[in-house]
Amino acid sequence: FIHMFPFRNYDEWAISALKQQYVRSGNEGCSKLERLFFDQNCTQSRMEMDFRQYGKTYLAKYKDYVVRRINEKNEGHSILLYHHHDLHDTLTFLSEFYNIPQLKGSNGHGKSSRPEGTCDNKLLKKFHECFSWKLTKLK
Repeated sequence: FIHMFPFRNYDEWAISALKQQYVRSGNEGCSKLERLFFDQNCTQSRMEMDFRQYGKTYLAKYKDYVVRRINEKNEGHSILLYHHHDLHDTLTFLSEFYNIPQLKGSNGHGKSSRPEGTCDNKLLKKFHECFSWKLTKLK
């Protein structure tokens, strides 16, 4: 098994997640974040702007599962960290190395033409106030 996890600077990820929230849902999505972060006392969004979606958070939870599978079932697992900009090159390399076809739609152009705009920067600041401390708790 190969488990792939994108690496991205946390601050860059948060800015991009805020932008993606706007791209997917417009001002309505931004208003939802504002309600969750301000009115509901730092509630996770379950969409783009969710600390649990950050690659290192996912990896921290997932590695215990992988180690357990290796120990209990004697399976072979590899964890591959890659820079998020290099996804297409990484998939191409793996496809050629293992002689398997690439996944449909993995050409790396999914976010090449996103509309202008993003949510208000106060949401980014509040996100950091609410959740960034959790980085220190990751194993």
